[in-house]
Amino acid sequence: GQWPPPEYPPEIFLDDYRQNGHREVKKTRYMKERFMDGPAKVSQWSEELVNEFLNDARQARLKGTYGVAETNRVRDAFRHMDVAGKRVLAIGSSRPWIEALALEAGAAEVWTLEYGKINSSHPQVKTVTPDEAREMYRQGTLPLFDAVVTYSSLEHSGLGRYGDALNPWGD
Repeated sequence: GQWPPPEYPPEIFLDDYRQNGHREVKKTRYMKERFMDGPAKVSQWSEELVNEFLNDARQARLKGTYGVAETNRVRDAFRHMDVAGKRVLAIGSSRPWIEALALEAGAAEVWTLEYGKINSSHPQVKTVTPDEAREMYRQGTLPLFDAVVTYSSLEHSGLGRYGDALNPWGD
């Protein structure tokens, strides 16, 4: 994608970002955090870090990204999902809080798809960038997933904020 991202959508895409006049495009905040082809905010997920998050989740005190109360709502949602013994894909995660919640719910393995490169040393947490996932798919080595989880991530896709391509339909 273009770097840095534009501060306002280019005229050619503006009507699409407005959803043919159904939405307003405001210039309230300009955010640019280039993760594409670079490291994520927390680029090393040690086994100890993931286990610390997992232990906090078990005690209903994991802060996640949005505080303990919101994280516990997501934790409760996992209790209604059948992920025990299954492979879960987490889309967009700069810290392994969703992954810890999935593991607490019994997931056998959690894969994280994130723009920024993350190295995980936890045996049940695998990480891939979009380019890596695309190549694995082409080679037939990307596994199937039993569940896909995302929290406050997809709505950022297509804005160029992370070095991704502009795409009015990205989310």
